[in-house]
Amino acid sequence: MPTLTTTRESTRPTDPRVAPRVGNSPAWPADIAEEKGALGVCFLGQATEAVRLLGVDDFSLSSHREIFATILELVGRGELALEISLVAGELRKRGSLEQVGGVAYLADLDFGVVPERGMESRMKLLREFADRRRVLRVSEEAMRRSMDLRQPIAQTLTWMRDEIG
Repeated sequence: MPTLTTTRESTRPTDPRVAPRVGNSPAWPADIAEEKGALGVCFLGQATEAVRLLGVDDFSLSSHREIFATILELVGRGELALEISLVAGELRKRGSLEQVGGVAYLADLDFGVVPERGMESRMKLLREFADRRRVLRVSEEAMRRSMDLRQPIAQTLTWMRDEIG
């Protein structure tokens, strides 16, 4: 697997599989195309399998997390054959349809997706990137806690073990 790198001067990641920067923050590991593919196959009859294998936090972009949370809710209510209009309607009710890119974005999610490719392989890749983001979030918080000299370091170490699992 190639190393993901970014530079502080650039606003673009050097690897296309990373989420875009926000301000001066470095990009976090992600595979946006893979996320779109995992969402897209939900419209091609694989929503139940996606919900079984993936979680909301396996998606890096907030728009993708919102779309998947909606899919999760619909499948939980027994909707097994998801159509773009159904998901769009639910997102509209939530007030987040335009925030996720609108109907056009939803319609584009399954473009170029190979439905025969198993959800297991998508899940493994998305889960690896999600784990990397989780480690980075925990590391950032551990740094903050470690700099606070009022907090015992043993408490920080215990917190880190609990968070990483």
